Formats: sequence, C-alpha cells, structure tokens
Amino acid sequence: MQEQIARATRLRKVPDEVRKGHKGFKEWDSKVDPRHHQPIIEVLIRGDGEDRDVEGNPMPTLVYVSREKHQGHPHHYKAGALNALNRVSALMSNAPLVLNVDCDMHSNNSQALLHAVCFFLDPKEGHRIGYVQFPQSFGGITENDLYGNGVKRIYEVEFYGTNAHNGPMYAGTGSVHRRESLNGRKYDPKVQLKVEDKSVRGNKNWEDLAVKAKALASSTFETGKPWGKEMGLMYGCAVEDVFTGLVLQSRGWQSVFYAPERKAYLGLAPVNTNDTLIQHKRWSTGLLEIFLSEYCPWTVGKLKLGQIMCYSFYTLWSLWCLPMLTYAFVLPLAMVNGIPLFPKVSDPWFKLFAFLGIASHAFSLGELMWAKGTIKMWWNETRMWMMKGTSSYLFAVTVIILKTLGISEPGFEITSKVIDEEALKRYKKEIMEFAVASPMFIPPTTLALLHLFGLLKTLTMAVKDGLEGLDHMFLQVIVSGYISLISLPLYEAMFLRKDKGRMPVYVTIYAIGILSVLLYLSPSLM
Repeated sequence: MQEQIARATRLRKVPDEVRKGHKGFKEWDSKVDPRHHQPIIEVLIRGDGEDRDVEGNPMPTLVYVSREKHQGHPHHYKAGALNALNRVSALMSNAPLVLNVDCDMHSNNSQALLHAVCFFLDPKEGHRIGYVQFPQSFGGITENDLYGNGVKRIYEVEFYGTNAHNGPMYAGTGSVHRRESLNGRKYDPKVQLKVEDKSVRGNKNWEDLAVKAKALASSTFETGKPWGKEMGLMYGCAVEDVFTGLVLQSRGWQSVFYAPERKAYLGLAPVNTNDTLIQHKRWSTGLLEIFLSEYCPWTVGKLKLGQIMCYSFYTLWSLWCLPMLTYAFVLPLAMVNGIPLFPKVSDPWFKLFAFLGIASHAFSLGELMWAKGTIKMWWNETRMWMMKGTSSYLFAVTVIILKTLGISEPGFEITSKVIDEEALKRYKKEIMEFAVASPMFIPPTTLALLHLFGLLKTLTMAVKDGLEGLDHMFLQVIVSGYISLISLPLYEAMFLRKDKGRMPVYVTIYAIGILSVLLYLSPSLM
C-alpha cells in the first residue's frame, strides 16, 4: 500500500491498472473539493460474515465516512468530525463503546481494547466510568527526544496521579468512551449502568443505511440540535478533547488512565521546532479558554478538590510565560546595568536561593529519570520548556487577550508531521530544525542573545575591575550562563550553520533589532 500511495503521488493520479482492481470511491472522481463536497458514505466491509480475512475469520463492519462540508459553514474541526462519526456508527452498529484514535496513530497492542473493556465490566466501579484513557505514545522520537514531544512526564508520571482524583482528562486519542456518556447522559449513582450489547445485528439493507447515514453526516443535521453543546464532543474550544472530558466529569462520570506495558497506540509527533511551538500554542490557548469559560474547573461543580487542582495545572499552562518572561528580561537587563538582584555569596540568604534553584532542577531530572528518561533528554526538555514558555505560552495569552477584547478569534492550526529527507537526517542526528521565518522564534532568540550579551558584559567588567565585583552578581551570572549554555542550538542556528535548517536571516535581524532597542531603553527601564 505504501508503494502504491507513493506511486500515485508521483503520477498525481491513481494508475489505471490499480483502478481496475479496486472499486474506489466514485464520488471523489468528480470535481470534489476537500473543503466543499456532499456527504460521502461507503460501506467497505459489511461485517455480515461474507467478508473474511486470509485465515477465514469473519471481518467486522468497515465504513468510510466523509461528512458534508461547505465553505463559510462551520464544521467545528475535529469535534465536528467525531460527532458525525458517532452518529453514523450508532446507525450502522450502535456498539456500547466507542474507540477514538487520531488519523496519524495506529494500534500497537492487540489486547488494548480488551484491557479497556475490563474496566467497564468491573462489577463494583464499572458503572461509574465514562471513558478509559491510554497514554499518547509516539514512534520516531529521537533517542533523547529532541523536541520534548514524547510527553513522558505527563503520561508516565502525572496522569497516574489523576486516577486518585476521578481520573485523567480526555486526551483526544487512544480513548474508549461509553457511548451513553458521550451522548449527553449524566451519571446517576442510583442507576447501575451495564455495558449492554445493543449492536445492530442481522440482515441489513446497506444501501438504505448509507442513505440514512448521509443525512446524519450532512452539514445541516446539527442545526437546532444539542450536538456540541449538550451531547457529543463540545464545540467552541481549540482543545475540544480536554473540554469534553471536563464536561463529562462535571456530569459525574469518572475516567481511568491505563498504560499497558506494551504501548497501546503509536502516533507521529512534530519533527521540527516551529510545529512543536505551534502545537503547544494551540493547546495552551484552548486550555486557557476552558479556564475562562463557564466550565472553569473551580465553578463547574461535581469535581473533587484534587481534580480541580489537576485541571487548573493544565488549563493555566500558558500563564507560565509571566514568571518566565520576568526572569528572562529583568535578570540580564539588570546585569547590563550593574544592578544585583540576588543576595551576594557571603549573605546567608544566598544559600536559600541556591538551594531552591538546584533542588527544583534536581527534582525535575529525578522525575524524568524515574520515567526511564536520560540526562540529555532532560536537557532537551528543559530547553523546549523555556522556548515554549517565552513563545507558545506568550502567544497563547496574547490570543486570549485579543479574543476577550473582541479583536480576533483563535483559529485551529494543524501541525505537519511530514519531513523531507535532508531534514530527517538532521532530526536523527538531533540537530534542531528552524528553516521557516516564524514569529514563534523571535522571543526565544531575542532572549538568548540578551542573556549572552549580559553575561559577556558582566564577565568582561569583572576581569577589568576585579573578580570581587562578582560577589554581588554571582547568581545572575550562573543563571544567565545556564540559559546561554542551553541556548547553544539557537546561537549555532543563527550564526554558524549553513544547512537549510538554520535560523532564517529575517528572524536573526528582528531579534538583534529588538535586542538593540531593549539595551538602549534599559537604563530608563531599570
């Protein structure tokens, strides 16, 4: 299949000999725009026992669904797609459980569904469970996770703790939902719900079902209906998955996080810096939207205190930009102007500041090592955390402010998982990829240059005037030196690299320009 897809891509059409051997989707042969087309439903495998695999086993029903889309008509992105699939699957099979897996993920554990079903069938607690969440796992991650996209800390440390607080948030993929909970039913402790098989069986008129399914997948079906508001995945948020999970749990349902030894589902992670930062911008924008909505964890009700704190930790992600930008700007500007911010080395309070800095990093490193990470993985993760804090989270807060003022609405930005051969070689060597002139790069590059300038100026003055002057500036030198060291890939991309993945010249010029303005204004600012 992979070879046939590659061949069709080269030829820009499906070869005639392939068409003769396969039915294909005739409706896509006409001039159909992916963003403007009628609903397309194809029953590929009927699941009535007639279609069998190479070993003679009957195959399950397989239906291709492409919902109707029209430009200018809201289709609600992924949430709208899943709601359409939910309705069509209810018509075609009506199974009590629904598996949600992203299009770039595949099954890696044939027992995963069985494990999920066991939780729903538990005689004591099964009736409480709205969904089972598997961890998001990724193939193709470099040995030391260059961009920190393996999210080991979330899925191998933090989410385990959420099981003690009614379960994890819904992560949008690798999730098995109780159809009734997804369709708006509230949890009632007086009703002992069972996972009953209400599947549609027997002889089916597939042509008639396909016609009815097209009506369910039409762009006007949801008009005047509670889909996206009271049932199905929720609309109006960039992270519809977390939003939906919060709504389900506010209705009394619990969730379970389960991570089998063999990873259940594997997907693709962003493979360059820009897509990583954009992805986290989208996540943190949507999460902050949730906190500021009527479904704020503190006001939505029916959530335990621990559960509220878990949701708050994630929904307030973007606010990390405030302390990070404060440290990132104030510290080097103070150094440039010879202003000490921390106690001198001889001051007893110096030990407290030093302890806090060392202990927080030691805890972070220990946590990742416990999750079977590496020291270099922690170093890469820390760099990306700094870049996300001064870029993704900053842009997310800006987007929310603009939305609040009624100036603009946040869009839905899709991150690419495609990479060319040269970029792939650099990725495997763990060389960071910049390449595009993205505004996401300007804040971190400016701050990296600012810290390097402040560090060099302070050390130069210390050599000139005597090392005694470092007594007052020692902690600032250590922090700026640490940030400069972790920013080495940025300096290399700006000034040393010649490959296509280097930092675009425009970004470097903008960063130097902003740096010059900051240094010019710093005496009055400080």
